[in-house]
Amino acid sequence: MALTALLLAGACGDDGAAGPPSPVDTVPAFHEEAAAVYAAVIRHVHEQEAGDAARIFVRSRVGGERGDEEAVTIPLGMQVELVDRLADVAPLDFVDNPEEVIEDDDAETGELRHHGVLLRLGHIDWVGDDRARVHVALYRTRDRAHEATYEAVRAGDEWVVAATDEPDGADGGATGA
Repeated sequence: MALTALLLAGACGDDGAAGPPSPVDTVPAFHEEAAAVYAAVIRHVHEQEAGDAARIFVRSRVGGERGDEEAVTIPLGMQVELVDRLADVAPLDFVDNPEEVIEDDDAETGELRHHGVLLRLGHIDWVGDDRARVHVALYRTRDRAHEATYEAVRAGDEWVVAATDEPDGADGGATGA
């Protein structure tokens, strides 16, 4: 199933660079920075690739898909912070099981409830104190899904996406086998 393959595909790895140690660390300063980076990436993805989505669904776990990284549940406090930070974008819901947001899993299209978009966030790859990368898998329908890595940079007091790295051959179609 394309959805399962897409959502279970690998997330961005760690290249040993500097920066906070974990994307969802419970240490308050790291937690705040991670939430700011994730919010910038989600905002960018919605504005640039899913602006017509009436709702944003985000998997409640990051990482773990490649086998060389641990899957981590996004702490409830960070989930609440992300909902607050993105209230002006679209309603944001965290889901444990991606299948729960598909209108009709047996349908040919596999459309999401509320004309939404489903995001699977990877671990944050800190490449410096003011630069981070996040791999994201985006799913709209079985035929409208893809993955990309977004580079966020600190711009004053906020984080913004400065670059997007699409995999070779990215065509907006379903990924995976």
